[in-house]
Amino acid sequence: MPRPYLTDAIRRALDTTVGYVIVEGPRGCGKTMGVIHALSDDDAGNVLYVNMNNNEDACASIAKALDMLTQDRALNQDRRLTQDRLENVLRKTCCASSSSRSCAASFRSKPTIIAELNLVQRTDGYRDHIQTLKEFSADCGLANVVIVVNDADAPFAMPTKDRKRQKVVWVEDFSEAEAHGYLDKCGALPCDRTDAADLNLVLRNELFYEAGTRAMGLTAAAAEWALEGTLSRLIIKGARQDGTKEVDALVNVEGDNAKSNGTAFTRLIIDLLENTSDGWSLQGFDNAKGTDNARGTENLGLPREITSDYLVATGPASEVFQQNGYHAVLYHGPSDSYRFHSTEHRRAAERKFPEAAARGAAVVCAEVFVYSC
Repeated sequence: MPRPYLTDAIRRALDTTVGYVIVEGPRGCGKTMGVIHALSDDDAGNVLYVNMNNNEDACASIAKALDMLTQDRALNQDRRLTQDRLENVLRKTCCASSSSRSCAASFRSKPTIIAELNLVQRTDGYRDHIQTLKEFSADCGLANVVIVVNDADAPFAMPTKDRKRQKVVWVEDFSEAEAHGYLDKCGALPCDRTDAADLNLVLRNELFYEAGTRAMGLTAAAAEWALEGTLSRLIIKGARQDGTKEVDALVNVEGDNAKSNGTAFTRLIIDLLENTSDGWSLQGFDNAKGTDNARGTENLGLPREITSDYLVATGPASEVFQQNGYHAVLYHGPSDSYRFHSTEHRRAAERKFPEAAARGAAVVCAEVFVYSC
């Protein structure tokens, strides 16, 4: 599904950045495919996708993707030699691209490395990987680099001393219009959106309300439709169960630090319910101040600064979120705020803390009433 805002943001970042581009966002929102689609009209041979983790040297991961590894084990394990060979390949590719294109000053005159980072050992972070990729991009100018990383890893695993070289692009879930467009493109739940009584439209709205508009969930729904010709309640039921499990786990986190235990995260969740209306809130989809293709700008996140008296810093908090079963909330770097990790987590929080949800709904309704007057 083309996402013009994402394509524009990535291309603008590559054209203007002096360092490297970091694409962040929650799991399943379509980060990697969004980047690949954004660059898909460039020469296929000029874009390299690399899946790397911090248990393996970055040069080795890139060499493997380029099929450069040999039978000589010692040669493969010589990091300096591997990097020299890679730089030579990139230098030749860069020269070939520049000579065959008129846009030598554009990012298209250099090869682009899309590096999807997966954190295996939390204590190590990505420091060595970022250093290598920085040398290829900012230091040597041999390649454009787009790093794809999930929202929970980024706050504590990415180097903070190199912020001036980092251009961050955040990937949002589909807007309501984009979600409908994606299902239309997949041929799933065909409906007449002008007819409120259309049964498939009712199913779509229920899916959006309970499970949200994240690409991963919509893809699962489309796959089920393709196989069964219907949408069972299993996807919605699964979303409810997963959301409830992760909210319960987060509010019951144990620990000696009062700012990183269940009490602190309970307060965070209640504050989110009372002060934000991100995603499909109790009032419906939040596009009142936006366009048909945008979500709007109202109360999407809880500013980090107002949580500092009871919650740990974003890095330690994100480490908790990253642990299996605790990822009910995320830190949204571009706005320096906290949000529910997904719509299913917000739904679960509303069920667990109905009074807080009702207070938040009352505030939003009052604001809408005043605004409309």
